[in-house]
Amino acid sequence: MTAGSRERVTVCLPDEEATHAWGRRLGERLAPDHTVALSGELGAGKTTLVRGLAEGLGTHARVKSPTYTYLLSYPTERGTLVHLDAYRLRGADDYEELLLEEQLHSPWFLCVEWPERVGTGSLPHPLLHLRLAAMPGTSGRQLTVEEGRLPPPA
Repeated sequence: MTAGSRERVTVCLPDEEATHAWGRRLGERLAPDHTVALSGELGAGKTTLVRGLAEGLGTHARVKSPTYTYLLSYPTERGTLVHLDAYRLRGADDYEELLLEEQLHSPWFLCVEWPERVGTGSLPHPLLHLRLAAMPGTSGRQLTVEEGRLPPPA
């Protein structure tokens, strides 16, 4: 699937453990200098997926939501993971004021929760845009690739 394509890839994740495991597999395969944009309502599993991704990148740090600090960085075996929560940002101007891109030193991996607050066009590319949604009546999640290409299996 290429950027701008209308094709969608959807995965059903039956529980929090599956969301974490999917993130871990993504982290194991993700190429350096990529942005993962994570959309979804509160409680959709965005931070759970980032925790798995961080584990897949080889960090043992306790990953938490950066809601009040905007961003947190974690050293990994493969580069620096920068986790941004854009929920409290008011737009692309607020994002630009963070000077985030000046802080990204290769190899880096950027995960952005609530990317719609700044617009995915403002984020560094290559970009993988994922949408998480709760599956009513279950503890499961539906994950949809909105834009970009999933890394090939290892």
